[in-house]
Amino acid sequence: MISNEWLNKLDGRFPRIPLAVLPTPLEYLENLTKHLNGPQIYVKRDDLTGLVLGGDKPRKLEYLLGDALKKGCDTVITAGSSQSNHIRLTTAAALKVGLHPIGFTVHDENEKNTGNLFLSRLLGCELIFKDVSDHWDLVPFMEEKAEQLRRAGRRPYVIPISGTTDIGCLGYIRCMFELESQWRAMNVQPTALYVTCGTGGNIASLMIALSVLGIKMPIRGISVNRAKTAAAGLVMKWFHATSELVGVEATADYEVFDEYIGEGYGKLTEACKEAIRLVARTDGILLDPVYTGKTMSGLLAHIREGRLMKKDTVVMIHTGGVPALFAYADALAPAG
Repeated sequence: MISNEWLNKLDGRFPRIPLAVLPTPLEYLENLTKHLNGPQIYVKRDDLTGLVLGGDKPRKLEYLLGDALKKGCDTVITAGSSQSNHIRLTTAAALKVGLHPIGFTVHDENEKNTGNLFLSRLLGCELIFKDVSDHWDLVPFMEEKAEQLRRAGRRPYVIPISGTTDIGCLGYIRCMFELESQWRAMNVQPTALYVTCGTGGNIASLMIALSVLGIKMPIRGISVNRAKTAAAGLVMKWFHATSELVGVEATADYEVFDEYIGEGYGKLTEACKEAIRLVARTDGILLDPVYTGKTMSGLLAHIREGRLMKKDTVVMIHTGGVPALFAYADALAPAG
């Protein structure tokens, strides 16, 4: 098969450390599909990748930490919000391969000793809080810490927020190959693929893999933090960088929607709340309040607006983030 041969060559060039429990299931949401009386809806369960409650990051970290070990590093430095899935999973992955984890984070409204923050503390991450207004302002602190460690004789490896680099993107190229083999085995022919758009790397990776596989399928990214133009710019940045890295002339077929962000990153919308409750109460699947809840809210809106018809078959990639639900418990399911 082309996917196996291509991936074997990929792994021959870029070291990969197995971290995720793969393949993750491709699940048909029968009850949600019936409830909406619309397209067939499937979910790629990357919330079930293992490694401390799962998510999309282990796929990226398999290559990022492979690169770190190849370079002889002893410490991993990253950053994110107080309820960062990325810090949680990077911490777990680093510990698994014998590296010391450092995570920069911020004081924000979700800074509660629950969810991802609790798990990062439980795992023993060296958490460093900074008084900045946005977690993207943490980037200089990571570089400053790395330089301090180098001067002390340590070998740090800096992983950007969300783990999006050209090397990290290799993980979601693998995801697309895995997903394609699953829908082929299930005799399912998707007509659209929905995925969260944060840093743009996952969409870029999926498009590259589809090009290698010779499949034409629109990818619809639901932005959770940036206006359409900025989000699309990031998608194309990683699309070009990763295409060049792997030596592929790929085709870009995607669209980013920014109507579902609400007041900002990590801020609940009523549509997000509805999506989380609906999927939980129809098919028993938990979405998160930052990423997949908003992605599903976009998918639901597209069904109701007629962008998706009953004849369509949709796959949404569940990128995880479920631990963050606990930090939003009062807003989503008040006691009493």
